[in-house]
Amino acid sequence: LQFYLCVLQSSLLPKCGLLQRFCCDTSDSESVSLELHDIPGGEDAFELCAKFCYGIAINISAHNFVSALCAAKFLRMNDSIEKGNFVGKLESFFNSCILEGWKDSIATLQTTATLPEWSENLGIVRKCIDSIIEKILTHPPQVKTSDPSNFLTFVTFLMLIFLAHKR
Repeated sequence: LQFYLCVLQSSLLPKCGLLQRFCCDTSDSESVSLELHDIPGGEDAFELCAKFCYGIAINISAHNFVSALCAAKFLRMNDSIEKGNFVGKLESFFNSCILEGWKDSIATLQTTATLPEWSENLGIVRKCIDSIIEKILTHPPQVKTSDPSNFLTFVTFLMLIFLAHKR
């Protein structure tokens, strides 16, 4: 990902610790050309982070949460850089919305496969698994056994979650 950053006009700079570090290392105080290699989630995740910085409305869901959080962590968009920053808002959304529901916990767990190391290191996988196991233990799902293949798929899924939790 390559982009041109006008330091004096950028809303990215106050919120991104990584960009602040790059801009401090340059002698040109007005503009910087940056290349960010290996940004987790790629251009789409960076776009979410940039839109947040510019105050543009974004839609975060169980399907794009993982890439958004990983990119925000990569860019160091923490509350220590600016209060109310993107990482804190994403973590709050994760805990209060995603982990509260079956579908979102499962969908988020599935999307961790796109960024496995980041997801594991940030604790996303563990929190999703714990959330799903808690729901299984407290609210057993109503599984219709009319289709044996669906039931076996569901049982296999539950066994995988249980085994992952045991490791």
